Amino acid sequence: MTTVCIVIAAWLTIQNIDKSLAQQNQPVVQAAGLPEGPSAPVVNPTKTPFLPFRFPTSISIPWLQPTSEPEPVTVVEPPLPPQTVPVPIPDSLPESYYIDGVVSYPQWFTLDCEARTAVDWAAFFGVSIDENEFLGRMPNSDNPDLGFVGRYDGMQGQLPPNSYGVHADPVANLLNQFGVTARSGKGFSWDDIRFEIASGRPVIAWVIYNTVPGTPIPYQDSLGNITTVAYYEHSVIVTGYTPDIVYLSDNGRYYTRTLQVFLASWSALGNMAILAGN
Repeated sequence: MTTVCIVIAAWLTIQNIDKSLAQQNQPVVQAAGLPEGPSAPVVNPTKTPFLPFRFPTSISIPWLQPTSEPEPVTVVEPPLPPQTVPVPIPDSLPESYYIDGVVSYPQWFTLDCEARTAVDWAAFFGVSIDENEFLGRMPNSDNPDLGFVGRYDGMQGQLPPNSYGVHADPVANLLNQFGVTARSGKGFSWDDIRFEIASGRPVIAWVIYNTVPGTPIPYQDSLGNITTVAYYEHSVIVTGYTPDIVYLSDNGRYYTRTLQVFLASWSALGNMAILAGN
């Protein structure tokens, strides 16, 4: 008898709710700082669908209970990210190696480090390039993977679409146009760099200014393309290594960093580099 009374009361409640909803036709405006008064915008209300009455879970009505147990839900775990497989070091790869003859000059502008390292790198391979001409032929874009972002004399430490710089692909494409065979990309390994150095070929690497650790930041350009950028993006030439030290040529300076610090700086932009050859 108690159960029947509960069902009747629920039915009456539903009828009252329907009558109340039929009488109400007031628009609902979310608190979002909209102006008030005569100039306030007209807001077309969106009707909320009626939510059916639900019995409390503590009430048990035999004829409304499922006749069989529900099927168990299988929880599918998301796949793990791909793991980086270490590249075996060739037996002939020396433990330490240093390349002589890489000459570095100071850059002319605040954000032309990529052009400066490119023409210094090309000079090592016997190709003389004027930096002004190199900059003049560089494409422009709001995406550093496609061209130079902003002004060469812009403020340091900014992110696109503000003045920023350029990544490896446009620089390598331009080097090839000047007659220097170059290949660019991301995801290179430290063993890739070591192999190039031990083969007598310096490498242009994209790091954070002064080769210190940085933070990768996702960026979407005006066309919807997504890439990774970082504050104080910079480029250097790697000229040598030991088990613990990396030798760098940078904007007229020559210095070293510990391997750990270099790898942290290099990883901020996805281990991006330019290597010699096709």
